[in-house]
Amino acid sequence: MLAVDTSVLIPFIEIREGPDIERFRKAICGRNLYIPPPVLAEILSDPRFPYSKRQDVREYPLMPLLDGFWERAGLTRAELISRGLRPKLPDTLIAQCCLDHDAALLTRDAGFKPFVEHCGLKLCEDD
Repeated sequence: MLAVDTSVLIPFIEIREGPDIERFRKAICGRNLYIPPPVLAEILSDPRFPYSKRQDVREYPLMPLLDGFWERAGLTRAELISRGLRPKLPDTLIAQCCLDHDAALLTRDAGFKPFVEHCGLKLCEDD
């Protein structure tokens, strides 16, 4: 299972190129791509995001939030804060979705590195 972050979804929608965009395309074709709900919220909360593209984004399958999600997300963030790190809440929610589903995250955002180092988040690496 592959999850996509806003940092890759936006360039894909803007028809940019890159190895992560190619990975995204392959995942769509293989029906192996999911969007964490916080990513959908980030995309739709941007007033500059083209209205014509909003329906396209809604068509990708969403990762379901599992029972206890909010508690686990809080504990995950607390773990990083206790290590002197300052994880953003949206990043924490996205990471927790991936952790719950054992999904690799396709992202350009370096803010997820602490989740990899301390929480077991997997990032999607180029082949």
